Order: sequence, then C-alpha cells, then structure tokens
Amino acid sequence: LHYSKIRRRIIAEKYIETDNDDLQDYKFLCFDGKPYFCWVDVGRFSNHKRNVYDLDWNLQRWNQSEYGNTGETIPKPNNFSEMIKIAEKLCQGFSHVRVDLYNIDGNIYFGEMTFTNGKGFEMIYPEEANIMLGSLWKEYDE
Repeated sequence: LHYSKIRRRIIAEKYIETDNDDLQDYKFLCFDGKPYFCWVDVGRFSNHKRNVYDLDWNLQRWNQSEYGNTGETIPKPNNFSEMIKIAEKLCQGFSHVRVDLYNIDGNIYFGEMTFTNGKGFEMIYPEEANIMLGSLWKEYDE
C-alpha cells in the first residue's frame, strides 16, 4: 500500500557485515514522535529470534509473531543513547513508525522506517501487550 505510488528505482548500498556473520537489527517502536521499545533481531536467515527491550534495556515479556526470545541477554550497545537520539529525530511527526538501525563496531547505520510492521498481520503476544502498545498510539487531527 505505501509503495504503490512510489517510482521504482534500484539502489545499491555498501555491504555491511559483522565478525560473527550475524547482522543484528535494532528496531525502535516509536509512538507520537517518541521511541518506547527496541527489539533486536538475530539469526534472520537461520534461526530468527527477537529480544524486545525497553529503553533502559530491560527484557520485555512480549514478542511479535512466533519469533521468541534468544534465551540470552543481548549486550546493550555502548552508544545506545545515540541510537535513541537518532530514532527520536527520525520519528518526529508520525503517530507510529518503526525505525530500524544497525550498529557495527560502534558505527550506526540507518536501515529503514516502516509503518506496517509485520505487514500489519503479525500478532503481538500476549494480548496485554497489544493493549499496552495500542495505548501509546495517539491520533493526529491533521
């Protein structure tokens, strides 16, 4: 839906990688111009798991779809506060958006912004988390 009116283009990006062959994807859930949670995807092409953290890096008890937690704590990046600032800047003016960043050897890279996480079909579990996330979503009168 969001891409139907955008002119198609081919974009070539520099290939980025890590020493352990797993590119961790930091996805910030933002509501009303403010990040609230960061989930970290690991093993996306082997055994896809996801840990969800609040901005104080406390592991949350909810998740999306069937991913499940990694079973171990993912180390918080040393420059996580800088990642939060970038997400805050990028999410301004949106009632909801997910801002995706990468952090490779302390260098922060922009991934994407999306408005329909999981294509809008992946469920959040447990149901209480749906209610909590929904309460963060404010309507704009524009």
